[in-house]
Amino acid sequence: MQLAMSWAVRNYRYLAAVLAVSGFAILYLAAKTFGADLEFAFLTDHQVRVICHFSGFGFLAVLVHAAIRRQVWLSWVIALSLAWGEEFHQLVVPGRYFTLFDLWVNFLGVTIFLILFHKLKLMGRLGRLLNAIKIRHTAAG
Repeated sequence: MQLAMSWAVRNYRYLAAVLAVSGFAILYLAAKTFGADLEFAFLTDHQVRVICHFSGFGFLAVLVHAAIRRQVWLSWVIALSLAWGEEFHQLVVPGRYFTLFDLWVNFLGVTIFLILFHKLKLMGRLGRLLNAIKIRHTAAG
């Protein structure tokens, strides 16, 4: 178990890339498969689709960002390109259709998830810096 964890830590960029590709494949297959109503837990079909678009492409953007590292703008462009591609792909899938609203929700998901991920990462760095300062101060005093 420890060997697998150490491998995952060393190769997290490759792991994130594989997860991003497989995540996009799952989004692709879900768009192709689920043409029927998606009512779930008292939510309408439209609400479920909005949640799926927002969170699906948001998580995809975070995985792309983890794979290419420190290139937030490039992660944003790649994730939005995939979102555009998926929306245009729906033009040829029976029972699915291209909408600007879905594209807008994809854009919001990608943007908000990347901003939150980036900010939370910066907050973690700030916490580590403050902890290091505290340790130095305690050792010196």
